Amino acid sequence: MKTIYLTILTVMICSVNYGQKLKTGLKGGMNVSNTKFTVLDNGESSEREFDNRISYYIGGFVEYLPKPESNKPISIQAELQFSKQGYSYNRSSETGFIFQLDQMNLLLTLKKPVLNEFSMVGGVYLGYVTSSNEKYQGEKYQQDEYFNIDNGLLIGAEYSFDFGLFLELRYMYGLKNMSEFKSQESNIEHEYNNRVFQLGLGFTF
Repeated sequence: MKTIYLTILTVMICSVNYGQKLKTGLKGGMNVSNTKFTVLDNGESSEREFDNRISYYIGGFVEYLPKPESNKPISIQAELQFSKQGYSYNRSSETGFIFQLDQMNLLLTLKKPVLNEFSMVGGVYLGYVTSSNEKYQGEKYQQDEYFNIDNGLLIGAEYSFDFGLFLELRYMYGLKNMSEFKSQESNIEHEYNNRVFQLGLGFTF
């Protein structure tokens, strides 16, 4: 993961020296988040299924467009976003709850135009957890059994309009186990990995 970040950052720095177009913008939209939640019990693993948490993300970005040698150059984008993630459990009104995992995410992506205004996007992200709470019957309860750092991969698509507006769809696939829960008495561990769909709008200045 560190090698991928360094490679993208190196390309971004080099692009400054060889003539490029620099763009900035804002974006935001809807998060549909969930988790790959695994319970390890005495060496045997089993997955738990939860419901999606519907929330939002908002952020800004800088995009480096190297001096094009073709009509469809690859651009490099650095983005900082606030993202409300987690999952929910809605089996009944009495036992239902929402796990709220809010993060600041740094995304480094490559964007390649493939057809007119349509582009494909891929890259990596690094996240920092700003809060982790469980909301139950209107009350919030702090959850301290999670790491502060997250990382993973992302893939998506973008459709741009002529006047600066664009529509994006992305999927973020967490690679890091976020859970610190480990019971010494029962020999049970939890593994938590982020899974997030993002659908949003943005504007390039």
